[in-house]
Amino acid sequence: MADARRKSAEYGVKANFHEISAAELRRARKDYSVARKQSTYRSLTREILIHSATRPFNVWNPDRVEVLWR
Repeated sequence: MADARRKSAEYGVKANFHEISAAELRRARKDYSVARKQSTYRSLTREILIHSATRPFNVWNPDRVEVLWR
């Protein structure tokens, strides 16, 4: 259990994103592992909404996705 806690803490986001510019975050994230990227995005987003499609066009449309940031 202690090993699992240590591993999950390793991927936790400890930075204060209010003090980091978007450009700095973009540069830094290329070196992040996938788990670290997921953790970062989870900490920055409040909610992701996928709005329903209108018939007969029930296909993927990125305009239906709305990201609510923290």
